[in-house]
Amino acid sequence: EGQFVYALSVATLHRADTRGVRLPPAYETYPHLFVTSQVIHEAYAAKMRQEPAVIHMNFTGTCRNPEQRVAYFGEDIGMNNHHAVFHMDWPFWWNEEKYGLHKDRKGELFWYMHHQLITRFDAERLSNDLNEVEPLKWDKPIVDGFYPQTTYRKGGEFPARPDNFKFQDLKDHRVADLEAYEERILEAIAADYVIAADDHHTVTSLNNTEGIDKLGAIIEASSCSVNPHYYGSLHNLGHIMLGRVVDPLGKFGMPPGVMEHFETATRDPAFFRLHKHIDEILFKKHKDSLTPYTHEELDVEGVDIKDVEVDDLETYFEEYDIDMLNALDDAEGLPDVEIKARVQRLNHKPF
Repeated sequence: EGQFVYALSVATLHRADTRGVRLPPAYETYPHLFVTSQVIHEAYAAKMRQEPAVIHMNFTGTCRNPEQRVAYFGEDIGMNNHHAVFHMDWPFWWNEEKYGLHKDRKGELFWYMHHQLITRFDAERLSNDLNEVEPLKWDKPIVDGFYPQTTYRKGGEFPARPDNFKFQDLKDHRVADLEAYEERILEAIAADYVIAADDHHTVTSLNNTEGIDKLGAIIEASSCSVNPHYYGSLHNLGHIMLGRVVDPLGKFGMPPGVMEHFETATRDPAFFRLHKHIDEILFKKHKDSLTPYTHEELDVEGVDIKDVEVDDLETYFEEYDIDMLNALDDAEGLPDVEIKARVQRLNHKPF
């Protein structure tokens, strides 16, 4: 079911004859990935009683967990939906030759979108008396654990990760693979070029306006990568490693963790630590190596900025309802009733 919804969504976003079709938000297509299991249980109980209901949902964690102060951002259903739709619009598996559609600046936009998320997350942390998020390291413990309190529609609950868990080798991937891929990418950044997989080992420069796009393509890895076998898939493998860290060899048959789904990944604080690592260790190093812009490149002749005024930005939390219809199974002779989950979302007054 989930695979069908994903395939239909990607096709709708890319086909010429469905251009302009608006997809429903993912949190109403499969709400169980966006609400806690307690909400699901209460929704089923309300349906069995045939009573309309509005179920209030809290964020995960407790006040004893400092990360709870910014849960409103990582667990925001709109932000979760944005992350999911971005990766539907720019799928990592997209093959331009096979599907006949060029995804312009795919690698660059991969960097830009995640860079914006990290920057905003850091701003939210500072406003809640927390330090900026620390980048994770492959050989160090993952400091912050996470208990998703979220369930699959079929297949059990998402696994929880205790504090200070370490990366583990999987059956088909090793931590050493991550370290090797990262070292090769760092060598490419230092040399200002990447090496293609063709017989001639063609060299492509990174020191130009297309460099950030080439770099993003090898870090996420897709058919756009010039050499996926050599540079690997650091981003995707990092997500998989984090998602399976509590059952790396499949000994207990646990389902994939939240980091293995685009709809749920941003709920985990480790998501921002992973992308802070990729952003600072790789992308920033590349950006710092580029030649600075000249005055002529930035100057707009005849335009002078005399003054800038900005009103006060006033934020507040508002209640938002999610339709739970698609989270509940149908039963013969049991009609649907209106059941909604109510969540708190950050908003701001016009400014």
